[in-house]
Amino acid sequence: MNGPIPFTDEQIANMCSSYKAGASIESLAHEYGISFTAVKSRLLKNRVKIRGKGSPRLKRDQIFLTKAKALRDEGMTVAEVCKALGMSQTAYYRRIHA
Repeated sequence: MNGPIPFTDEQIANMCSSYKAGASIESLAHEYGISFTAVKSRLLKNRVKIRGKGSPRLKRDQIFLTKAKALRDEGMTVAEVCKALGMSQTAYYRRIHA
């Protein structure tokens, strides 16, 4: 079967409301088992304003930095911190040096 995966109106509404509430397109793609592009096109089709790539992440980054620092102060290695926070070491270093 080719073409877009059909979703119910309720699923689309949930996808849109989750995005508006702060969920990322990537997390929605993972949740619904479809691609980034498929999620984005469904959001656009439903007139949801897409946040820019450079949208402010200060609050999320501050929370991350606080957690990462606390774990490092406890003696965890970077690899252990990354596992605890569910992120790659590349993402860890990108955020630390941002």
